[in-house]
Amino acid sequence: VPLSRLLKEEFILLDVQPGSKEEVLRRLVRPLVAARYLDQEQHYVEKLHERERIVSTAIGKGVAIPHMRNPQGLEHIA
Repeated sequence: VPLSRLLKEEFILLDVQPGSKEEVLRRLVRPLVAARYLDQEQHYVEKLHERERIVSTAIGKGVAIPHMRNPQGLEHIA
């Protein structure tokens, strides 16, 4: 899946409320599920957790770009 397909204004969330890593990742995934880009929220959240265990996707000053390391994990794209 080309990154440009997912980088749409409605998928860029500013002022995400703080919470556990799980809560924040779910908040970030929900717009993709609502737009039917993903059909299994839990699967994608698990893939994001796997990626974060390898190395954080934070880029500094409260900004992060959570993404999977291997796009093959997007087999559940709607």
